Amino acid sequence: MDVTRKTTSLLMVCLVLGLGLGPVIASAADTTADEGMNYTIHVSKDSGTVLVQTGEGEVLYQGGSDVGAIKAAVNAIDRGTILIDSGTYMISSPVSLKSNIELVGNNAVLKGYKMFTISSATNVRISGFEFTGPDALYGSVASGSGLIDIVNSKNVFIEGNTFRNFRDYGVNVAVSSTSHSNEQISIRDNEFLDYGYAGVMIGKQSNYIYVEDNTFKNINTRAVNGNAYGIAVAKGSNSYKHSEYIYIRHNWIENSPIWEGIDSHGANHVYIQDNTVLNCKVPIAVSYQTNEGSYPLPVHDIVITGNYVKGNMNSPYKQHSGIHVLGARNYAQPYTNINVSGNTIVDVNSWLVSDDGAIVLRDVNGGIVDNNLITGVGGTGINLLNADNLVVQNNDIQSLKQISGYTKGIEMSAVRKSFSTTIRDNKFGSSVDYHGYANSGNTYYTTLINEERSEFGGSLSLNVQTAPTPAESSVNPPLTPPEPRTSDNTDGPVFEPISGSPGISDSNISISREAGSTVVKTGNGEEIYNGSSDDVAVSAAIRAVEQGTVTFREGTYVLSSAVSLKSNVELIGENATLEGYNIFRLNDVSNVTIKGFTFSGPEEQYSARASSTGLIDIVNSEDCLIEDNVFSNFRDNGVNLLTTSVSDHNRQITIRNNEFLDFGYTGVMIGKQAKNIVIEENTFINIDVNNLNVHSFAIAVARAGSEYQYSEYIYIRNNTIENNPGWEGIDSHGANYLFIENNEITDVKIPISIGQINEDDRYPVPVHTLNIEGNMILGNFSAESEYPAIKVFGGNNSDDTVSKPYLRATISANTISDRNNWLSEDNAVVLQNVPDAVIDNNTVSSDAGPETPDEVADTVEDMNETILDEKPVAIVGIVSAPSKNSLELDGSGSIDDTGIASYSWDFDSSDGIQEDASGEVVSHVFPGAGRYVVTLTVTDTQGQQDIDTLNVVFN
Repeated sequence: MDVTRKTTSLLMVCLVLGLGLGPVIASAADTTADEGMNYTIHVSKDSGTVLVQTGEGEVLYQGGSDVGAIKAAVNAIDRGTILIDSGTYMISSPVSLKSNIELVGNNAVLKGYKMFTISSATNVRISGFEFTGPDALYGSVASGSGLIDIVNSKNVFIEGNTFRNFRDYGVNVAVSSTSHSNEQISIRDNEFLDYGYAGVMIGKQSNYIYVEDNTFKNINTRAVNGNAYGIAVAKGSNSYKHSEYIYIRHNWIENSPIWEGIDSHGANHVYIQDNTVLNCKVPIAVSYQTNEGSYPLPVHDIVITGNYVKGNMNSPYKQHSGIHVLGARNYAQPYTNINVSGNTIVDVNSWLVSDDGAIVLRDVNGGIVDNNLITGVGGTGINLLNADNLVVQNNDIQSLKQISGYTKGIEMSAVRKSFSTTIRDNKFGSSVDYHGYANSGNTYYTTLINEERSEFGGSLSLNVQTAPTPAESSVNPPLTPPEPRTSDNTDGPVFEPISGSPGISDSNISISREAGSTVVKTGNGEEIYNGSSDDVAVSAAIRAVEQGTVTFREGTYVLSSAVSLKSNVELIGENATLEGYNIFRLNDVSNVTIKGFTFSGPEEQYSARASSTGLIDIVNSEDCLIEDNVFSNFRDNGVNLLTTSVSDHNRQITIRNNEFLDFGYTGVMIGKQAKNIVIEENTFINIDVNNLNVHSFAIAVARAGSEYQYSEYIYIRNNTIENNPGWEGIDSHGANYLFIENNEITDVKIPISIGQINEDDRYPVPVHTLNIEGNMILGNFSAESEYPAIKVFGGNNSDDTVSKPYLRATISANTISDRNNWLSEDNAVVLQNVPDAVIDNNTVSSDAGPETPDEVADTVEDMNETILDEKPVAIVGIVSAPSKNSLELDGSGSIDDTGIASYSWDFDSSDGIQEDASGEVVSHVFPGAGRYVVTLTVTDTQGQQDIDTLNVVFN
């Protein structure tokens, strides 16, 4: 007997990839496979025999070859889900996967050296497996392959698997020719345990690779390989493009005593953020290396922020630096645009080589080392070699350990050319013996230093300035190390200023208020502008800077029109307030950072919205960071991402850790054709509390148009949104791959509203892939009437003649409290035109507020028990097969908001739909061999009906 079901349930699991699956199969004889899993092909194993079946019960394979069985399953479908049931499967040769396939493991263990190859495929997902090598213990690396190989493919998801005891790679992202590339590969929530070489290897020409939320433990602890990695980006080659947009975030990497935790040998736009790296010989290393050893172009843009690195001072293996960034050696080509900020580095002994330190930058040009905490590290805190155009600031270096010789807080040396570095506002404990600022040969450099030794109770100034040529130089000899401190010499060394002929640097510009004027100066003090116009001053500063920093000193600067920024510029505010309606415009630029400002409207209180501009406008730009600013009292948008034509895009924009306070319209507005936008850890408070605008938002994705591409890969995470009594907290009018996760939303009329609304009222394609997860939503019973907490709706034009569903929506693990919901008859969560959504593990409750029927929202503890539409949903379940021709059927899984009034069963469609039985659970004996259609009709208390059907075949 075989059964085939058709269901309209909103609560059935749907693919993350959103594949157009075939029929959903369930077998009455195999209840394990029917427990909440949708699948197209089923692979099972019993007593050494592997069985592969289709939904109609056709046996595709039955025999003793695990590889043959899985290949038969893959070859049988063009799209759909293959469920591989519990058991251990030996994969002696790799199985090639094709597009639009999902493989799901149900306690399945796969053993082999190389198991799956995804080559020139799209939309592939592998989840729920345990992958392991076939040997009792892993051996040394023997090939360049992985348990999973991904070659020239796109939209591949490797999620929720365990990889253990393998010798080569766990997941290998590779290309085999210059015409190949990989794009949009996601490796998330996996475990890589006790293995020999590399957990994840990312090869050449791979773009938008996400390695997130994985665990890597016990890497090459048997020391069978000279090198080993948690995550690695392989060496580049001059014949290939560098990989780009590599995201290595939120991973746990522990115990790689022989070599590296995170490694990159050459990629642009690498983001190594918020990882925990413990007891690794080389915790984080980023370098520029090619197979040929030649370097035609510099690599650029590396962001290493928020990581926690802890070494092991008692390790028998000597350790390298905590974070090491290395361009092509001796400045053959520098690594450009470096951001190493907000990291904590503890107990790294740093005694392998002389240029070690907690943070080492060698052969780099441009960047910032900011706000790192370094403690318990051996030898040197920050080590700079051939480091040009850097800002080293706000770092805290404490408790350095002597390894050999003196400890140094910051060491800087140059080899081949003149360099400019700004070192300021760092803190050093008494464990720091001295700083090493050395000259070598004909090398001259500029440093501006204003350091604080917290234990010494004073400030220390050292100015080392450029000499144009050695002949003209009056630079003193290099500083010699001081005598070791004794009990009589506890204040540390005294640095004598080193003077020389001043040079001109346009990589560090400052703006300040002096005697009523606005003054713009270069790094060596030369005035560029001195006058009364803030507009002219800021424009002059931007014109003067090249791949550097403009620092706004304390004061209020009033801008009457937007100042256009250019690429490779960082703007830093030091207690600086910028007033205006439209302050900065980023148009066709890349690599821009704006940090540390207070932006404010020019009026005492914000007024009603008057334009579509923002305090910061971003147009057709990429790699921009808006961080640690305050936006207050503005009427229009705080940060506005715009497109002015169908050729415009915004990409890789991060808006993080800002405050948007007491404003009139929208904190962050995301326009059309934006991609990879991260809005996280911001605060939005008091939105249009003056009620000047009909609509207002904390975060919004603007309406799209049918001629534009939808924005995609929008991440709205960990934000706090409070008090928007007039309208919405988070809103999207059309975006694909939208992730709204772990936000706190309090006292907002419409907390989360997601839909497809086009400005031209046309809907050529549906939007897809929405994840609303882990949000905490708290209403206000004393407020004016509120809408549902979460609402999702598909596209629908004004005359209801065209509609498009919202595809692949997941709403899970949200907590919703005290929503009064009295504007409509809606529930806490409402879905309209959203088929096959996953609604899971949400909590809806009423913990406070007046307890009267008119004022209390629906209290729902389990969203799985609550229909999110007015119509009921019928769901047929199978309890058992008591005999060869009988079934016990269950309709109790059917759902409705007001309750199911009746269950009516029909067992044969040949005579029309008639009631052959009634009740939630029924049994029926079928006449014999043949095909039958079981129909369940449910009727709710309002008289509305729905049906679910089950195709039953008795052989």
